[in-house]
Parts: sequence; C-alpha cells; structure tokens
Amino acid sequence: YWFRFGKDFDCAKGGKLPGLASTGDLISGGETPTGTNGFSLRLMWREDCTGEVYAYIPKAGNEHIQGNSGNLVVNSGTGISYGWALGRGSFSFPKDRWVLIEMEARANTVGAKNGSVKVSLNNAVVYERKDLVMRSTYKLKFGRLFFSTFFGGNSAGFAAKKDERIYFGDVNLCPL
Repeated sequence: YWFRFGKDFDCAKGGKLPGLASTGDLISGGETPTGTNGFSLRLMWREDCTGEVYAYIPKAGNEHIQGNSGNLVVNSGTGISYGWALGRGSFSFPKDRWVLIEMEARANTVGAKNGSVKVSLNNAVVYERKDLVMRSTYKLKFGRLFFSTFFGGNSAGFAAKKDERIYFGDVNLCPL
C-alpha cells in the first residue's frame, strides 16, 4: 500500500499501521497467540517515526528472538505480554512524502522455525527475518489484510496531542 504521514505529523510514542493476519482469531490488543488460535504482523511507528514489525506470534518457539533484533513487549504494571517488537528502529517513516510499503510474509512449517517477514519501503528492503514460529497447526494460514491504524500502545501516553493525518492509497493484498 501507499502511505503518507501529514506534513507536521507528531509520532508521539507510536501507533499501528496495517499489516497481515491469519485465519482463526484476529489476535491483537494484548491477546495471547498460542500457535493454534491466530497470529498477526503489523507495522508500527515509534517515537521519531522509527519503524518496526509488531508481531503477535507465540512466545513458545520464539525464545531465540529476545534480544536478537526483537523484544517481547510486556506491560510493566500488569505483566501481560503484548506483541513482539521486531527490528525496532531499523527503518523510519518520512513525513509528508508518499512511501510504498510492501510486506511479504510466509507462515512457518509446523514444527520448524522458518516463518518469515520482509518489509520494503520504496522497493528497498528495510527489514527481514526468516526464523519465526507463527503457528503450531496447519489450520492457521495467512488470510487477512489487517487494516487498522491508530495512535496506541499499552498506556494513555501513546495518545496524539493534536489532530493528525495519515493517508493511504492503492491497497493491494496478493497471495503468493
């Protein structure tokens, strides 16, 4: 899809951008992916408009991610695990300029750590990972465009301080 932040966009603490989700339950918002109920991969902007892949994938099987260009986001007050922040800060989103965002993903072979995600901005690969566990059953497969965008995270501190504009165009979902 094509995407553009408004001219004076304030990224604040961050927010979500569209991505991909599996069949099964639509997993987000602090829900726990088990490997049998669903998974999702969305993009997220953080402070200073740096980017990451925000992945709701199981903790089990993905322990190798922690600290290796990935961190499990945990609410310090409740201890609830949220999604995995993958590649945080490895790319940035510009303001007031159209950007072509491409996300390519493949679910893992059940029992293997070979699920993958690749993100390109304007045809340049900015992040790629090929060792993810997204599912433990073949009943789950990629099947949805998860079009959801908002300022947000696990606290009110993520709220926008003023009205903001994000523009989208030419959204395409192409199964491989």
